[in-house]
Amino acid sequence: MKKVYFIAFFLFSILTTIIAQEKGTIIYGTDNCIESYTYAEQFLNFNLENNKLQICGKILANCCGTHEHEYEIYEDSIFLNRKDYESLCDCYCLYAIDIILDNCNSEFYKIKLSDYPTNSGLDTIIYKSQINKTETILQNKNIICYPNPAKEYTIIEIPETITAPYDLILYDNSGKMVRNTNNLKNTKLRLNREALPNGFYFFKITGSNSYISGKIVFY
Repeated sequence: MKKVYFIAFFLFSILTTIIAQEKGTIIYGTDNCIESYTYAEQFLNFNLENNKLQICGKILANCCGTHEHEYEIYEDSIFLNRKDYESLCDCYCLYAIDIILDNCNSEFYKIKLSDYPTNSGLDTIIYKSQINKTETILQNKNIICYPNPAKEYTIIEIPETITAPYDLILYDNSGKMVRNTNNLKNTKLRLNREALPNGFYFFKITGSNSYISGKIVFY
């Protein structure tokens, strides 16, 4: 009987750690778009003060219909998901947003904005009392990387949104950093395998205010 109680308590503990502390929906973009899409830059600015997270900036949405952010707040993570619905059309533009989430009591939050058609989301960390942390959202989520899988090297094409000089960090499948290279300038980056064993690797290339990330397989 004690074993049954232990298993039940164990399962309850797991469930309480993965269930969101708070979730909801915020409508935004009710006004007319502020800027046509074309090559305009999207960005989000984060402020975490007094147990409140403010998210403001310019973000892409359909020119028509209603736009909303679904959010889920966990112990140290926040997930955001953009949605458009009702009478959508074939054009996109930028909307100003200003969202405030209460009850953000953690010392830091990992913030994940999901991908959206034609562009990536973002993945960042903000710490308590940190203000004016700005992240640029890339227009094109298709990272050009070839050959992939690769045997000896791969070429990563650096988009215009990444300004030189930029930095490269490479992680193995366990999350361990295996390479860190700074002050790179080439628009086509050759990543040599060197002594890396077979397996999956994840790269992050960071410019002054934006980044790209992707996956490479060496065999």
